[in-house]
Amino acid sequence: MERSATDITNDIDIALDDQQKQAVYTESKKVLCLAGAGSGKTRVIVERIAYLVEKKKVSPYEILALTFTRKAAGELRRRIEERIEKRAYHIEIGTIHAVGLKLLHRFGDLIGMRPERITVYGGWEEEYLIKEIAGDLGLLKGKSWKVPKKTINDMLNEYYSKGDEPKEDHPGYPLFRELLTRCRENNSVTYGMILTSLMALVPIVKQYLKWKYVFLDEAQDTDPLQWWIVEEFPRILGASLFAVGDIDQSIYRFRGAVPEYLLKMQHTFDIYRIENNYRSVPSIVSASNTLIKNNQERLPKTMRATRKSLGVPGVEIEEGFDSSIMASYIKRTLDNGVNPKDITVLSRIHILLNKLSQELESLGVPHVKIGRKTELTNSEEFRRFHAFLKLLVNPYDNFAFLLIRPFLGITRAAYNEIRLKASQESKSHFQVYLNHEPIGWTEWKDFFEIQKRGRMEFR
Repeated sequence: MERSATDITNDIDIALDDQQKQAVYTESKKVLCLAGAGSGKTRVIVERIAYLVEKKKVSPYEILALTFTRKAAGELRRRIEERIEKRAYHIEIGTIHAVGLKLLHRFGDLIGMRPERITVYGGWEEEYLIKEIAGDLGLLKGKSWKVPKKTINDMLNEYYSKGDEPKEDHPGYPLFRELLTRCRENNSVTYGMILTSLMALVPIVKQYLKWKYVFLDEAQDTDPLQWWIVEEFPRILGASLFAVGDIDQSIYRFRGAVPEYLLKMQHTFDIYRIENNYRSVPSIVSASNTLIKNNQERLPKTMRATRKSLGVPGVEIEEGFDSSIMASYIKRTLDNGVNPKDITVLSRIHILLNKLSQELESLGVPHVKIGRKTELTNSEEFRRFHAFLKLLVNPYDNFAFLLIRPFLGITRAAYNEIRLKASQESKSHFQVYLNHEPIGWTEWKDFFEIQKRGRMEFR
């Protein structure tokens, strides 16, 4: 039997407080939901989507939910699936970059890409390519940069966060143009170029997009280019925007985030505040409010604790701690009966956690260090070894070939000739290398032939 709208509304009401209900049931086309820490912002998003699908009969295909991290996207999808079951499968949920890459794979040919083979360069790959280009252009000799590296980094960050290309008189402009050329040649994008490419693509493909309800999580950590994309969807599609965030929780200004955008544009939103904190004890909430009220740029909001006090101290400040003292402090705490699961250590940089991890191991304290499993695969040695394997699977991977170039004894001049021939013959760099069989290739040819036969026999 089909459930009535009243039944659906009653179910939602049970899960929400009064402030959350106002945000979930709003008829506004442009909402800013100011959500304090631990206030149930994900619950509000989930229930808002459930309300639209169940009561308003909105098609799941018309809903786009953008999150800040892949983990947040996975958690949001899991909770929506629990809430509305199989109807959640057709909702587009992901980071802005993930959604952008999906659209590039679908429509990339409209902006000159080969959609089926787009490669995304991470930070390490991008840095390696930049140094390679700088060497070719005479901008880098050894470790000496003719143009300060910070100038180049600032130029690229400006492009990635705002979509603004550097002017031709910028000292890093030749490198910028060559980076775009190399990426286009390899049918690849850097992580930042996903959104600059999406910026060019969105106006072209608007007739193919069906989203009428756009959700944005962690709005305070959105940079100018991301804001342009987020607001372009509602503008060209006639969609509503439901943004959730909190300026007081902004920590990514160093990566281009502009939390002040919410201050500047607050008059364009209907603002709803959710202030009940369901996560922390009163002492923590009180200390947080005392600290946060000193922020100069913020939209007023006061957290209210809903949990009872557990009789534990709120915030303690200890000076002079190093990794050794911290490890000893943790061991004493555990010896006093504290559950290891109740202890979390945060740090600004990984190197500090590496040292602490070593100290804990020396004291025999079991612990889990996030990121340990990826340390080997992120090393330069592994990446170069992996490049050989990738070429066995995909001989079109030009960047993988670039990584093994030094091991094949290919000079910069010879590599530039390979690139030129590849462009003229519409082949990959590796294919040109194989076809022309340069001096010293015999041993490598035998190696690849053996691996190729082994791969065929295995299949």
